[in-house]
Amino acid sequence: MEIEEFISTIKIAELPGFGYSLSEQCKIIGVYTCGDISLISKEVLEKQIGEKNTLKLIEMSKGIDNTQFENKKEKKSVGISINWGIRFENDDDVKQFIFRMCCEVEKRLHKSNVMGTLMTMQIMTRKEGSGEAIKYKGHGIVNMQSKSITICETQNSAILNKSAIILWNQFQIPIKDLRGISIQISKVHSIQPVQIKESKIFQQILLAKQEEEKYTKIKQNEKNKFVELPSASQIDISVLNALPNDVKNELIQYYSKYYNIYNNPKISFANDKIQIEKLDERIEEIELFEIENTKELINILISYLKSRKEINFFHIELILQYLKILLKHQYYKEFQIIIKTLLLSLENPHFNDFKEILEHYAEKMYNESFSKFIHSFSQ
Repeated sequence: MEIEEFISTIKIAELPGFGYSLSEQCKIIGVYTCGDISLISKEVLEKQIGEKNTLKLIEMSKGIDNTQFENKKEKKSVGISINWGIRFENDDDVKQFIFRMCCEVEKRLHKSNVMGTLMTMQIMTRKEGSGEAIKYKGHGIVNMQSKSITICETQNSAILNKSAIILWNQFQIPIKDLRGISIQISKVHSIQPVQIKESKIFQQILLAKQEEEKYTKIKQNEKNKFVELPSASQIDISVLNALPNDVKNELIQYYSKYYNIYNNPKISFANDKIQIEKLDERIEEIELFEIENTKELINILISYLKSRKEINFFHIELILQYLKILLKHQYYKEFQIIIKTLLLSLENPHFNDFKEILEHYAEKMYNESFSKFIHSFSQ
């Protein structure tokens, strides 16, 4: 009884969906509160406010509300726009800034749990003759330009950056006139659990960033624990010999276990205290890296590559052979971490070609099925 009494005192204007207009129409026929509804016929109400509103009003006066609540609308796009403080001197500075923007877009895609297939870059350029902005480092009076490109479904900042740079290179504007940059990913859709199940390899890579934690050591047979390298005849001894002593010693310890390189007179050893188990029999394939030591390997690989004044096919093949076997044994997390770490760590321009190959390698993984991807590198 208390509930009915309370509802009867509620004014029509206070009911959800009944605003000023409907409440004023009800007042004309003497209906001010929910309690007044029972004092007037349904026909009179319908004539005044319509059949649909009458039914809704009668139900609400009885405490019944069948309003359907819509789920939160899905995002139509995810992106980032920056138009304050944009002042650059050269193209390299712009490209570094674009990469940082792509990293932020990656975070937002992960947070929204979506991927998209269209990237749009919009830029602001200072209007000719407009002078400097009144607001400190503001964009001032500008012209707007935009370009779009179709991309593969991804949340990876390195792959997003590659498409963003393609768009940026199309603008051909004076760097000093740039006043704002926007990167938007549209045609987005949610990543559903069923998609993760059906496309395990792609989703494991996408989630690798969230799963960076202490690696779980995987115990497998000796054949699966190591990675294939080129045959002994393909190893460039001069490359190995030119490494800093600490890096060279660590690398030697890995593969000397299966190849008696310690006895090779062409290799110099600054530290003879290294204890290496020598094998009398050489094997055709040198197995260099233990997969379970991925963290250590990242540091070794970076030190190894940075020690080189020049990157040649030997170095590229060395890394790609390792990454290929990671994929072969489904070490998706390790693959993603190594790719991203190398791209971020190797800043010197002479690594550009090497990084391009790594990016291409990762992009193939997103664009092709696992079987086709492995097949393309095993031929």
